[in-house]
Amino acid sequence: MVGLVVGGFQVSGSIDTWREAQDAEKTARVVEAALNYGNRLIEERDISAEPFLKGKRNDSEVVKARAATDAAGEEFDAAVGSMPDKPGLKRRLDAFRDVEPNLEPLREAAYTKKLKGVETEEGYVAVQHPLMEFANELGLGTGNITTYGRTSYAISLTKAALSLQRSLGMHLLVNPGPDAASLGKQRIALSSYAYLEGIAIEEYTSSGMEEDEKKLVAGQKELEAKAEKQAREAASEARAAGERYVAPPSGQHAIGLMVSPSSTPQTLAAQGLTPEAWWAQTTARFDLYRTLESDLAENAVQEAAQIASDAKRDAIITGVAVVLALLVAFVIAAMMARQMGRSMRQLRSAAFSVAEQRLPSLVDQLSRTDPGQVDTRVEPIPVTSTDEIGEIARAFDQVHREAVRLAAEQALLRGNVNAIFTNLSQPV
Repeated sequence: MVGLVVGGFQVSGSIDTWREAQDAEKTARVVEAALNYGNRLIEERDISAEPFLKGKRNDSEVVKARAATDAAGEEFDAAVGSMPDKPGLKRRLDAFRDVEPNLEPLREAAYTKKLKGVETEEGYVAVQHPLMEFANELGLGTGNITTYGRTSYAISLTKAALSLQRSLGMHLLVNPGPDAASLGKQRIALSSYAYLEGIAIEEYTSSGMEEDEKKLVAGQKELEAKAEKQAREAASEARAAGERYVAPPSGQHAIGLMVSPSSTPQTLAAQGLTPEAWWAQTTARFDLYRTLESDLAENAVQEAAQIASDAKRDAIITGVAVVLALLVAFVIAAMMARQMGRSMRQLRSAAFSVAEQRLPSLVDQLSRTDPGQVDTRVEPIPVTSTDEIGEIARAFDQVHREAVRLAAEQALLRGNVNAIFTNLSQPV
């Protein structure tokens, strides 16, 4: 019973860990699908900027981007179908479902006069941000998965801030405004989201592990090297063609030029800051952030799956071990019970035989025959074990011997008394 209770608690603990890990894996898959859906949404917005601002409402790239968004939405719905019943997940899903219907009207009005200033860009944020918040539900309490939620959200926020810069920059470089108030909002928003990117990337490096920061640094160095190589190649081509090459500004310098009150698409283009150059710069960084975000989500799924697999294995091993231990205990107990039962039966039979047959028969023989002619040897009880039952058998043998000895002495005494009276009765 003790083994069953202790083993039951052990198996129950392993099964609970297994279930928690399964829930964590399902949660990680929901988060992965949500981040992918959100990523497709902001990509759709950014890709739509230039063609829509130029009046190309049926651009093939936009059609392709919307199809990718819809496919990601279906994948998200499928993942949600097996979502664990957790209050946090349900709350975040309800928040997203409340804003999801706004997507279709937003697509119709995107980058038109119906949505002024930054309403198109931030309209997509209103739909995308609840998806990004799913990352905060990552966590199992085992290994490094607890850091994934905060780190993943930080890099998602970094990517979202950069995406807003990409779309707002395209707005300013292609068709700013159209009115002064809208233009002012666009410039303020661009500088604000550039600042937000910096804050978010600091949060990513502080909350992530060392390898996360190394991936970011390595990616940034690779982008710098690639940009320098492209600049040299472009300069070389321009010299060969006898043209003047103007290297496009990047980073804070580019942001500063675009938010300048005197900037126009023409003045910016004269300084090398064209829509194509801006798109290339921001997209390269966007892809880096997306890779980091995707890796974190994938690692969370893999680690949770591994924990679930290990917990399942431990539960099975523990269960089998408990069953085997109980079986061994039952077999040993059965063998001991059988041996004890056999010894007890032998002891009982021998005791009854001595008490009812052998000892009375011996006493009768001694009463009728010379004690010296009677076999008074005691046959031991056939119990040879050294346990308590064996000790009782040996003690009973000793009692038996004493009884036989006393019976023999009494018989001898009676014989002597009889001889005395016989001698006394004879004439002198």
